[in-house]
Amino acid sequence: MKLILDWRKALTLRFLSSRAHALQVAIVSTWLMLPADMRAAVPVKWVLVAVGVAGATGFLGRMIDQSAPRPGRQHPAGQDDTDQAGA
Repeated sequence: MKLILDWRKALTLRFLSSRAHALQVAIVSTWLMLPADMRAAVPVKWVLVAVGVAGATGFLGRMIDQSAPRPGRQHPAGQDDTDQAGA
């Protein structure tokens, strides 16, 4: 087994897949901590769908190249996006 080059970013929830899997854990742990009467108000099917969607999002998020800056985001300090001529 070999780790990806930027595995530390995954630990800080910078990856979409890490966020989706953290959401899965949050959904399941919240569901388990609810009292039985509150759990009865929410159909189990909804919880399973939410966990499934978060899991699928995590799976797809791992396939997306997340190294390029997203539109509308600032470039890190020191990086210039102008061409070499400075125009």
